[in-house]
Amino acid sequence: MRTYNPSTQWQPDVHAYLQHSLGRESFMRTSKALCLPPKKLAVRVNTMRIKPDEASHKLQRELKLQHAPTAPYSSLPYLLILPGQGPFDVDYANLCGPPGAREVVVNRAAGEAILKGADVYVPGVLAASANLAAGDLCAVSCALELPGSNWTGINRGQVLRPPSPGAKNVSGSEAPDGEGLPRKRSKKNAMPATVDRRNLHLGAGRLQMGRKEMFRAQQGLALKMEHRIYDIPACNGIMRGEIMMQALPSVVAAAALDPQPGMRVLDMCAAPGGKATLLAQLMGGQGTVIALDRTQPKIERIQSLAADLGLSDCVRAIRMDATMAAGPLGHLSSSLSLKYSQGDGFLGGKLQEGDPSSRQDSACEAGNAGSQGDFGTSCSTREEAKGGPIGTEVAHTSHDHSNEGPFEAESFDAVLLDPPCSALGIRPRLTHSWSLQQMLSLGRYQRQL
Repeated sequence: MRTYNPSTQWQPDVHAYLQHSLGRESFMRTSKALCLPPKKLAVRVNTMRIKPDEASHKLQRELKLQHAPTAPYSSLPYLLILPGQGPFDVDYANLCGPPGAREVVVNRAAGEAILKGADVYVPGVLAASANLAAGDLCAVSCALELPGSNWTGINRGQVLRPPSPGAKNVSGSEAPDGEGLPRKRSKKNAMPATVDRRNLHLGAGRLQMGRKEMFRAQQGLALKMEHRIYDIPACNGIMRGEIMMQALPSVVAAAALDPQPGMRVLDMCAAPGGKATLLAQLMGGQGTVIALDRTQPKIERIQSLAADLGLSDCVRAIRMDATMAAGPLGHLSSSLSLKYSQGDGFLGGKLQEGDPSSRQDSACEAGNAGSQGDFGTSCSTREEAKGGPIGTEVAHTSHDHSNEGPFEAESFDAVLLDPPCSALGIRPRLTHSWSLQQMLSLGRYQRQL
């Protein structure tokens, strides 16, 4: 049976902690709910370039929506809500043939992006049935990382074949009909055991390239989804500079600060720049937003978004660990602050993939399946910055702000702090890899801020 009905996978210590805290039934409901995409998408209108009502009708035309998106919150007239639909049943047997006959397996990142309206790009493809050609309609399933590993059990390019009766998957249980890869190594690229993909079928899509080309290419659109279990509007790449997707809590945080024209505002943990640019927008581009983050790629993402929205003159991105923003640092617990700023911090010097700023990386092929983040931004890697002292700005505009920070008392009219968190509420999320110790460490770092 090809269905979509998973539960989020947790590390054992986190599983035990949350189950004890929430109760078993509540925890199980929560784990299932986290695998479902939100059916309402918040889209922020850049009022510096387009009026909300104009943006609403333009979105309707671009996305071919039956109705124009509305702005349901009177206090947030620049926030439009796009409705999604689902779940839908997909008739895999009639569309794609028997299990394993015409099927593509994608990685988790690509699978989560598909649930949010994306198509499938080459980097997200793991395995596919033999002899597939461009134009074939294929079932799409997702393989998750094995417990305690970053490996899914599938090497890229493997041939997907219907398993023999009674074949076992990597978890040791019997694989359902057609749900796995071959148990025996019949060929060089066949895997040694079936991979459990029960309840992880995401719909059906049409191949844009043949099997050989798909695994030889480094980028490009591999498969365009035609039959989805969730129909979520995909806004990537449209109305660049005029709109961007931004979560409602993020918008509310900036709106609650209520910045006024001419103010000087500090955003302490600013990447990818949604709140910082909204602060600048609410000030009408008249004032200064100092946007801090601790790595060069994140600073470049803030700068890229500000440039796309026409707010570069108002948003100044500075590379700095926010725990070092106030000078002098005598009142801080210096051991944690200094270790973190030197790249050997509470999580080994980098924020793990649960960090919301790293979860919203890009809306491009480099994100495996065009996952929807702050669209309209340019892509960047997750690598830590190499070289350059903490507290210097990466050159992007003609302005020189390299001497800014640490900051004296009363340097700002307002401060916004949205510290790094576990991002347990981000949906859809099929696997959480953080340990309980890592999550508890976040609280200690947040107190430093």
